Amino acid sequence: MWYEIHCGKANYRKGDLRNSLKQFSYLEKHCETMMEDCYDFHYYSFRKGTINHYIQMLKFEDNTHTGKWPVRGCTGMLRCLSKIKKMVAANPGIVDETKKEFEEFKTTEEYSKWFKDYEKRDNDDPV
Repeated sequence: MWYEIHCGKANYRKGDLRNSLKQFSYLEKHCETMMEDCYDFHYYSFRKGTINHYIQMLKFEDNTHTGKWPVRGCTGMLRCLSKIKKMVAANPGIVDETKKEFEEFKTTEEYSKWFKDYEKRDNDDPV
């Protein structure tokens, strides 16, 4: 988790808010994965574990989102979002300009190639 936070902060300092938000959002995925693993442990502990291990896991589960790394990730994400909000408030036309640029990009061959690869990856996912 610490790696994503440091990458997110570095991108924020460079002014690359898109990649900064992307790095901070990985923290949420990590927390979700930990919670899913905890659900798997529920079933396992009833079959093979002791009550002591089960109680320790419940305490861990309760404190997953209150640790220092998830809190730092949330504050970093909020900083990015507030900076974006200030940018939009200072220049309201930036949203329309970005939408126009994206619509123009969607007509390019690069976008169609990327989109085909994206659909192929999505369909190849075995899960």
